[in-house]
Amino acid sequence: MNVKLKNSHVQYILSEKRFPNYFREQLKYDSIAKREDSVIVSLSKSEMDELREIAMDLFMQTGIDESQEPTNVGMTLEDLIDLLYVGGRGGARDAGDHVAFVEGKRG
Repeated sequence: MNVKLKNSHVQYILSEKRFPNYFREQLKYDSIAKREDSVIVSLSKSEMDELREIAMDLFMQTGIDESQEPTNVGMTLEDLIDLLYVGGRGGARDAGDHVAFVEGKRG
């Protein structure tokens, strides 16, 4: 599936060493398209599941403050988790200024 990530997602993923090297390298060098505000990458369902699990673990560790409110990092992770979950179902989501689209490959 082709997944469009916001630059805030890309910057966070590139800075977070718990995301797999193959994915960070794909974002840097092997993306389908790079735009000013986003990057489009191709991911399998299993890759999306793996990345979503990592993002959920990171959210539980660093995504909420003492008052149980999402931090800035937490909001980025929530967006990323939503995008990877929606993408894994093959759906699409448009939520204003974050997370753009997921489209299946056509053959």
